[in-house]
Amino acid sequence: MATYPLQTAFRVFLQQEGLAKITIHNYDQTISQLFSFLAANHNEGPIDINTVTTNDLRQYVDYLRAHKRLNDRTYNKLLSQLNRYFQFLFTHGASNQLPTLPLHGQAQEKKTAASQEWLNKLDLILKDDAVHPYTRLTLLLCAHGYTSQEFLQAGFYREFQQLYLKTESERQFKQSFTSFIQPLQARQKCHDLFLKQRYNPDHPRLTAPALHKYLQHDRSYLGFNINPQVLHRSYILAFLQSHPDDSDNRLMSTLRLDPSSLLYYRRLLLKQAAYDHEN
Repeated sequence: MATYPLQTAFRVFLQQEGLAKITIHNYDQTISQLFSFLAANHNEGPIDINTVTTNDLRQYVDYLRAHKRLNDRTYNKLLSQLNRYFQFLFTHGASNQLPTLPLHGQAQEKKTAASQEWLNKLDLILKDDAVHPYTRLTLLLCAHGYTSQEFLQAGFYREFQQLYLKTESERQFKQSFTSFIQPLQARQKCHDLFLKQRYNPDHPRLTAPALHKYLQHDRSYLGFNINPQVLHRSYILAFLQSHPDDSDNRLMSTLRLDPSSLLYYRRLLLKQAAYDHEN
């Protein structure tokens, strides 16, 4: 028996998006609890999804904050789940409104701290099925020093096959990503890693703007900027911080930088250190 509107159709949609069973179960719990809350606080009979307002969602979140002690990360996860559900209703013509639109995720850290904190959290993020596989792969590749211009190129899958993975979490994610991408590779007849969902034999690979849509969807949940350029910059700065004694030649070789780029990042690191000291 359905516990919220279009539950079966939404579950099928999540399965098609590549989400794991446990993640879909978590969506079920969150949205079922929302409609149970709405039913308990409305006396007009069955809930019409077109009458659910932003204020209703705020009241639900306030209730959870008071009784479940939500932290910022849990709040962002909850908001991401609700947002995906109401976007699904809207794009499939079941609702004419987006009540989650005025709601915003909670910033989890200072801007300067967040710029490199994702590297410390990478193993946890790679295990989180609530984050889209393309987003997790982007984070993994940026953590190995690749730019989006490199990993969106045709044939990059050969580089990925040879990539040395540092942790067990990275190796496990590679296995799960392979399971996710293989059906798409078969459908598109293409071995690359970032592929469109719909069959497109002439242009099967994602463009940079298309990848950005996946990243933007996960940004509020993760709580930090996941623009590939920002991630690459933070990786470079973190590497420079952790290898202060490496020669310029070794740094340029490892990071694939020319002399002017290395100088730019060295200056940027000094500016960041000065900013952190002042704050």
